[in-house]
Amino acid sequence: MINLMPPDKKEVIWYARRNSILIKWFLGIAVAGLGILIVAAGGLFYLDHESKNYQQSIDKTKVELIAQKEEETLKRAEEMKGSLQLAVDVLSKEILFSKLLSRVGQLLPPGTVLENLNLTNELEGGLDLSIGALSYESGVRAQVNLADPENGIFDKADIGAVTCDSQGLDAYPCVATIRLLFSKDNNEFLKLNQGNQ
Repeated sequence: MINLMPPDKKEVIWYARRNSILIKWFLGIAVAGLGILIVAAGGLFYLDHESKNYQQSIDKTKVELIAQKEEETLKRAEEMKGSLQLAVDVLSKEILFSKLLSRVGQLLPPGTVLENLNLTNELEGGLDLSIGALSYESGVRAQVNLADPENGIFDKADIGAVTCDSQGLDAYPCVATIRLLFSKDNNEFLKLNQGNQ
């Protein structure tokens, strides 16, 4: 088809088409830019909101830690650490408590009972006993029996105290506290000395 339009008119139409394409591109870029601004503003708002939430959560956690008495918790953790260390000591020394309790019971004189037995951290290979006794003399006699080198269990048995409460309702009104030191030589109650039995 032959275009018989004058060149001025053709040029006007050509520029009009070009302008409409440029206007479409400009609108598209403007819409895309507006979308990017909206997304960026939304992201900044979200980040600000989340940072405030996290800060509130941190503040709340700090208040809860203070309320839970952080120092007390640390102190209890230290006490638990000490108890765990004692358990490790017991397991590493492998004291045969089932045999030991039976033998200590045999060494106690009549009129006494074993009330408490504790490993001590203050003395390597040490043991603290609390013995209930009917009289002061039977409490002292328990210390003498445990200190006897013939029993082969303990090197030393030091009496801490014997206290009697005549007003008490206990069957054993006297309590003797005795600190014992295990004999290291061929002690049948220390598995360390028994090789691979």
